[in-house]
Amino acid sequence: MTDARPATAAATVPCPFCALGCDDLSPVLNGARLRFSAPDCPILDAAAAAADAALSAPAAPRVGGAPASLEAACAAAAGLLGGARAPLVSGLAADLAGIRAALRLARALGATVDHAHGDALRRNLAVFQSDGWMTASLGEVRNRCDLLVVLGAGLFRRLPRLAGRVLRPAERLDGGAGPALVILDPAAPETLPEAVRALAPELLPVPVARAGEALGLLRALLAGRPVMADGAGGAGRAALATLLARLRAARYPVIAWSAAEFGFPHADLALEQAAGLVRSLNETGRAALLPLGAGDADASAHQACAWHSGFSLPTALAGGRAVYDPYLNRGDRLLAAGEADALLWLSCLRPDPAPPESPVPTVAVGHPGLRLAAEPAVFIPVGVPGIDHAGLIHRGDGLATLGLRRLRDNPWPTAAAVLERILGLIPAREEN
Repeated sequence: MTDARPATAAATVPCPFCALGCDDLSPVLNGARLRFSAPDCPILDAAAAAADAALSAPAAPRVGGAPASLEAACAAAAGLLGGARAPLVSGLAADLAGIRAALRLARALGATVDHAHGDALRRNLAVFQSDGWMTASLGEVRNRCDLLVVLGAGLFRRLPRLAGRVLRPAERLDGGAGPALVILDPAAPETLPEAVRALAPELLPVPVARAGEALGLLRALLAGRPVMADGAGGAGRAALATLLARLRAARYPVIAWSAAEFGFPHADLALEQAAGLVRSLNETGRAALLPLGAGDADASAHQACAWHSGFSLPTALAGGRAVYDPYLNRGDRLLAAGEADALLWLSCLRPDPAPPESPVPTVAVGHPGLRLAAEPAVFIPVGVPGIDHAGLIHRGDGLATLGLRRLRDNPWPTAAAVLERILGLIPAREEN
């Protein structure tokens, strides 16, 4: 259960704005200005600034670009979505209650559901479904990992406090200082965040698009197979052999990535190499993966959809049954192919992700400052979870649920309340 009262300045609250789920933040409310007494985090700072800006000029519901009452906007949304033959419900960047309300609405509509970062979510799921994997939690990495291999330096931009919170925590269960760090990325050291540079990481010049090559060579060397190549993925054979020796000598090595960084065709095949390498290392020791997505509540969307339908995203809910298809049901594909005739976009954590530009009529339920490339048919602003109302959200590793707090008074309803109101205005459909 979460606390519906505004938090005081002395309270410690969790953050829902990236997959790391930091729970050590102390909010400070000075009038309408909200700040957090925590180490610098650009994602948190931007989210707090956007929340401040939204409250300084509160947005109201709009229908066709004109101001409307909440009741009129919900009625317009219900008419648009209820009259669609193949609606799409996507975005799903919300707290757990908002996501579950969107799924209930999608079932009533016979809609297809997806997430704004569905492609990243599917890359990880493809590896899990095809080969299986052995994974660690963020807590295990914090307390036990002694060698962390990161595929792509972009992970540190997506999780700005990863270095301080996980790799060099104030305390570890094993009493150590934290893991040694190896980053597969051609980035220059000076381009890394200062907190990461302080860890003296080793950089191997392997871009994420070629990580599968480097990992494949590591697997071949580990299996004792003859390897004629002088290197792979941009790294020399000697450097990769040294990395393999470190992996074999470590007590608990972990390979981590954000699937959002692997935006190229068949990226799941590269990630399968990481899963295979860890599986082989576990034959004589202990190793694990830390597969992360893109954030924006993608872990909560995955969990909630599995509870409601038995499948992850994307899933079609037409005809009273759930059909999972990671290609045909992709939200972007449905919109591009003209196979969806209405879009409900839910995004209330930050001003992004915004609804995609599309000719189909769009109902946007989201952050009061949601960045809209075009005016949707209906826009209903809602409160920000963890700032404007309490709620629950999953951490990026999917293994912890964070209880969000309401930090201030505000004029907006929750996403769950709005979606339930829209659902109540849609007549029941006859199942085929």
